[in-house]
Amino acid sequence: MKSDFDFSDCVRWSYPLTLGERRNFIIRRRPLPCEWAEENLHLVSPAYLYPGKFKAWPYQREPINSFHYWQNQIFIGPVQSGKSLIAETCMYYTQAVLGLNFMIAYANEKKSGDAFDDRFVHMIQDSRNKELYDNWDKKDDSLTKGKLKLISCIGRIASARNKDDLASFTGPVVYGSEVAKWQIKELKFDPVLLLKGRGDAAFALYNSRKCVLESSPYEEGDLLYREVFRNGTLILQPHYMCPHCGQWQTLTDYQIKLRDPELKGQPAKIRELKEAAVWYQCIKCEKEITESDRVSMADGVVWAAPEINKDEFIQKVEEIDLDGSISGRLEGGVRRGYDTVAYWWSRLSDVTFPFWECLARFFESLHDNEKKKSYENETMARWWRRYTERVGEHYLQTKKFNYTQWGGDHKIPEDILVITLGIDSQDDGFYYAFVGWSEWLRWTVLRQAFIPCPRVEKGYEPDIFKKVMSHLYIEPLLWCDGSPADISVGGIDRGGHRPDDVDFIVKHFPGRRLFAYVGLARKYEDRPLIYKSEHGDFYLGQSDPLSEDTGKYIANEGFRLPMDVDSEFIKHLGRQFHQKKVDASNRVKVEWVHNFQGPDHYRDCLNINLAAGIVKGLDKMLLNPTICESLRTNRGKICHAVPPSGARKERKTQYNHRQYFGDIGGRL
Repeated sequence: MKSDFDFSDCVRWSYPLTLGERRNFIIRRRPLPCEWAEENLHLVSPAYLYPGKFKAWPYQREPINSFHYWQNQIFIGPVQSGKSLIAETCMYYTQAVLGLNFMIAYANEKKSGDAFDDRFVHMIQDSRNKELYDNWDKKDDSLTKGKLKLISCIGRIASARNKDDLASFTGPVVYGSEVAKWQIKELKFDPVLLLKGRGDAAFALYNSRKCVLESSPYEEGDLLYREVFRNGTLILQPHYMCPHCGQWQTLTDYQIKLRDPELKGQPAKIRELKEAAVWYQCIKCEKEITESDRVSMADGVVWAAPEINKDEFIQKVEEIDLDGSISGRLEGGVRRGYDTVAYWWSRLSDVTFPFWECLARFFESLHDNEKKKSYENETMARWWRRYTERVGEHYLQTKKFNYTQWGGDHKIPEDILVITLGIDSQDDGFYYAFVGWSEWLRWTVLRQAFIPCPRVEKGYEPDIFKKVMSHLYIEPLLWCDGSPADISVGGIDRGGHRPDDVDFIVKHFPGRRLFAYVGLARKYEDRPLIYKSEHGDFYLGQSDPLSEDTGKYIANEGFRLPMDVDSEFIKHLGRQFHQKKVDASNRVKVEWVHNFQGPDHYRDCLNINLAAGIVKGLDKMLLNPTICESLRTNRGKICHAVPPSGARKERKTQYNHRQYFGDIGGRL
């Protein structure tokens, strides 16, 4: 018997379906995100580097498609390399294909407003992006600042600094932009944790919740660093097959070589000569990889896990077969045991960025600490290490190299060009350290010891001088060819301890190559790091900034210690550092710590060595390839630079030496 009830009338009139609900009943093809983007997206926003129909670079394809396979994705790359475009493509895919609510967080209100106006509104309102355009009801109030009211979903644009922004929205898909630069010292909440929690409770099923984070690295310990180097993350880097030996490898600035050593430190000349100035050496077969080779290599990129042993994060290397396959991988690169994938690349993955430009930027950063940080962050996508934190004993134990400071096997390493001396005066004696300086401001501790010499009454200075000299030269320092070596300049601490003894030693030291040094108890912004006193024959130095810079020399990859270094010396080096403290109001205060859990006299010896190098001008000379070559052929002989005088003379020049620090050893 036929019922009089017409179900179609009920659906049609009493309970109408919205357009978005009707769309959900349509069975549509669901392509992978990159395939969909290349078919449907036109980059019409002026914010995009390459406007026009979307076409992914080979290294971008797998990261974009990871949005389909993985629950959590992290994209780490340099500026203008497409990391934000990759993440935003995933958001466009969310709107047009998945129809899921989403939240996008930027560093602050301005960033979120700019992104909303310059990117998303432009893309949605342009009819060339048909699937995005059709998902908009064509009402201007649907695209209000910070919110996208679309037919199939709602999107929220938020500021990472605004807790209410992040907490007032729930959606399965979240995206954080430039996470490393989210400055949260004064905030009382973790914006990344809050952002990720937007979909945890309501959309916990696998593939219903997605979290995308992207950024250039900033400093070790930043929010991005914390997310990447944690258990459960699989870190992948792009690998390319060498056209000569067929071995897979990542591209790194360490393998960019100069054809002519005279071009060191000459970025303008390198840019002028281009490939005639530099070449890339395969890390396996050591043959040259040309710029044209890079283009053909780029199409066969394979994302694989490199070996990483960083803090408590350990990752084993993945072996790539000759055909580019990796055993144990599932479809889309998924590997069991991981909930997050991090794609990490440098500008060298971009074939439009030549090797010679990379090396030119590297040399441009040598004399400027801020440029060096920018180079590491924005070109090579590496985290910057704050070298003023405490130096660990474990790290210093790894800096022991195959040379000795005493005995018949003693020889100064071959690359040492100049030697300085630093002496710290105490009531019970003198601590000292000889330091060898190499090209590009690398340090090697050559010899260190303590001279027991209790303080006595005035009149015994000649006896103290003889004792000090006999201990300093109890065994001769020897160059690598066996000839005797000596210092070019040195300093001895005069402040607060036995000034009469110090003045006598300085006056009678052979060649007057030793100066008296007095450390200042406070920092003066209007004064140089070290300068000649107007009230006596000694130098004044700003103790804390000087020690801070010494820490950067110690943290340099080229820093070396002798095999027979005293364990007490190693302990002293780590007892001066910056320490962060949080007060009751949750404000962070940074203090410079001295004598942490014991004496730090040998660290003061190295501080005085740095002061001596600045007085002599080594901080500039050893960055000049011509001077270094001259020193190499006339080992240890160096022209006597005119010491600075006057507290305010050429302040900017005095601080230039502070600009180059970093692990450059082995790159050239």
